[in-house]
Amino acid sequence: MHKHPSYTFLVLFLISLFFFACQANQASNTTEKSTGTEQKSVEQKQKVEDVKNTETTSTSTTKKAASFPTHVANQLDAFKELIAKEDKQGIADLFDNYPIKRPNLLIHNDDELIANYHLFVSDSVKQLITEVAYNTQDVFFRNGHYSILNGGFWFYDNGEILRINVKSDQQKSAAKENLQAIEQNHHESTRGWSQSILRFETAKFIVHLYYFKEKGYQYFSWSKPKTSAEKPDLALSDGKEEIQGSMGGSHYIFTNGAYTYKVLEIRLGTDERNGIYLQVYQGDDLILEQKAERVFE
Repeated sequence: MHKHPSYTFLVLFLISLFFFACQANQASNTTEKSTGTEQKSVEQKQKVEDVKNTETTSTSTTKKAASFPTHVANQLDAFKELIAKEDKQGIADLFDNYPIKRPNLLIHNDDELIANYHLFVSDSVKQLITEVAYNTQDVFFRNGHYSILNGGFWFYDNGEILRINVKSDQQKSAAKENLQAIEQNHHESTRGWSQSILRFETAKFIVHLYYFKEKGYQYFSWSKPKTSAEKPDLALSDGKEEIQGSMGGSHYIFTNGAYTYKVLEIRLGTDERNGIYLQVYQGDDLILEQKAERVFE
């Protein structure tokens, strides 16, 4: 028996549809797999980038921290702990570069530093010390030393205190209280100053430097064995101050005709050269230099 032609055509048509449906489904699966693979690849790449970025940030932070000297950070940690505990003796043990000079005040030893500790480490200064960060903005390095609070404290490389320059409001009040008591011990012609700068003795002279609001820097000198309670042998005015940097001292210069008187306060010289010196020049010739044997208030 023969099949009808229309029946044969229908069978072929159905077979074709089935074939194309299979092809379309396979193509769809391939596309989905490809898209999934590409998405997975993108996610993997992002994870790799994230890891790299994290490592870069970590490395950068490590390098920044490592650039600050570890031994200095450790020393500052110990210093901050002493300040936090108000360990006055511990601070005094770190310092031996006396005297400490302040307006109308001179501190000669550990006992006097401890007694006047509140004048240097007030509550506001204490807070500033706790906030010091370990970077080159808060910690300044110079000539093998380092400082905090813009030169308020200078340290040797071993962590001992080189210089205490910090000034507080309490010091201003103390300066006013000390002024009258100091003045009463000296000749009336030297009174009326607002700040006692330096008062010292050399082998031959007693010298006082004062600052007057109206007259500026003035120089008074007595030849031994006279005392400062007597009228000065020499009184000079219109002095000039030359500051030698935040760690250094100052030079005070006065003229008297052909003579120039210089008082040198040296802090950054050799151990043999540090201290107070009186120099006298005639023209450009140095005719006298004497180191202070005693510095006092």
